[in-house]
Amino acid sequence: MGGYIYIYPILYTPRRYALGKYPVSCDCDWPQVTFTKRKFGLMKKAYELSVLCDCEIALIMFSSTNKLFQYASTDMDHVLLKYTEYSDPHESRTNKDIIEVVYPFY
Repeated sequence: MGGYIYIYPILYTPRRYALGKYPVSCDCDWPQVTFTKRKFGLMKKAYELSVLCDCEIALIMFSSTNKLFQYASTDMDHVLLKYTEYSDPHESRTNKDIIEVVYPFY
C-alpha cells in the first residue's frame, strides 16, 4: 500500500528537523490506531464537558467500517428523545463552519 504521510517538525538528529512528505510503503493500520486513540480522547472531552458544565451530551460516531460508537453523559435514549423534541437548534455546526473559524485564510 503506497501513499504519503505528512510529518511536521520531527526531530531526526539533535540538530536537524525534517518537514514534508515521506513515502509510506507498508500495509499499516495507522488510520485504525489513530481513530481508536482520538475516539477515546473525544469521549473523554465529552465527559469532562458534561461534568464541568453540568450539561447532557450524546456523541454518536461511525467508523470508516460503519461500526457504531456512542457516548452519553446520561441515558442515550433520554438525550435523543430530548433532541427530537426541538425543532430548531440554538447552534448547529458542520465541518465547513469549523474550518472557516479555525483556518480563516483557506
